Amino acid sequence: MAVAGPKRKRSKTSSGWSWRLAGIALCAFFALGVITGLSQSGRVLERRIEALLERLPHSSRSDLIPAAYHALFFKEPTAGKFGGLPAALTIGGPAEAIALVEHPDGFFQIDSEGSLRGPVSPADAADLPVLSGSGVENARASQLVEYAGRLIRAEAALSTIISEMHVTSSGEMHLFLDRPHLVIVLAPGQFPLQLVRAAKVLEVWRGHHEFIGMIDMTVPGEAIMRPQAETMERLDRANTSAGVSRPG
Repeated sequence: MAVAGPKRKRSKTSSGWSWRLAGIALCAFFALGVITGLSQSGRVLERRIEALLERLPHSSRSDLIPAAYHALFFKEPTAGKFGGLPAALTIGGPAEAIALVEHPDGFFQIDSEGSLRGPVSPADAADLPVLSGSGVENARASQLVEYAGRLIRAEAALSTIISEMHVTSSGEMHLFLDRPHLVIVLAPGQFPLQLVRAAKVLEVWRGHHEFIGMIDMTVPGEAIMRPQAETMERLDRANTSAGVSRPG
């Protein structure tokens, strides 16, 4: 186990969707299309970031946002508590889905306005991230949209695809990254700050992500890294073989 302890700083983040975040997301939106050559993963991340921009509650002008986005307003989700949904449900219009929500009754698609549709087959929406866990099962539609927004913000900050976000009953978030294949754990109260620090840890370990199994950011001021078990086992076997073959 390796522990990194950066100096603690007073957080200046807010719970709203800031224009600075919107600018970062927008830059990522266009940059990813160029860098990836509009690859499949690049298009998936672009669609998710675009869905994030559609959630902006502001209508004022900003140099960071194209004119096409100025007319967008945040709409309060119309669905009620998710835990009481029947097995078959269609709420709202045909807006593009931004995530899949795992529930005991099946998987439901949710869009940026909080409308839910389903149940659906996960195979038919393989490019959508999954929201799962006990914290999701009984969440209201507005909270589900917030979780989906956090997932998309994490993808933009980490420059990667997140296949699933598991939310515990206490609100702790486990982000399952697609590439690199590892898990990042974040606490609900320090999400923006912990996300920035997690991105820095990934940058420091660039080129060695295969050794990381989990990055736990829930301890204030620390980043606790757990090694990837399979990778460590391979190294142990390789070291053992090298020791046996080495002449005495």
